[in-house]
Amino acid sequence: MADLARLHAAAGGAVWLSRFDHRPALEPFLSQGPTHGADNACLWAHLPDFIDRPILKRKGGPMTPADIDVAARFQASLLRFVTSGVPDVAEAWPRFELPREPIAIFGQPFHIVPLNEGVRSRLWAELLAQSGAPRDAAIA
Repeated sequence: MADLARLHAAAGGAVWLSRFDHRPALEPFLSQGPTHGADNACLWAHLPDFIDRPILKRKGGPMTPADIDVAARFQASLLRFVTSGVPDVAEAWPRFELPREPIAIFGQPFHIVPLNEGVRSRLWAELLAQSGAPRDAAIA
């Protein structure tokens, strides 16, 4: 992901990166954390409730104030991106540009960090090195 974003930005393309770190108050996320699909639970929520997901055999339910806050911002950013090509005002979510490489974190609170923000990046780099995978296989 990072290498593709860097190449696209270097070629003049508009890039915004995000990571969804919020754990919705809904199973399986309550027991497993913000795993794959946590963003979808918030994206398709009908505030103030999560929707039922019958294909997954999962019930919806009421959202916490934190769920509502994250989901409302997430939905607004995606809608804004679809309609205008920009997810938010530059001060709130700057474009991914070298060398700053900002990434938006959808969590409590919403915030912007550098892509290579420390512990998480070091852990991914260590795992990649241990796996013997080529450098360009990185997902950081």
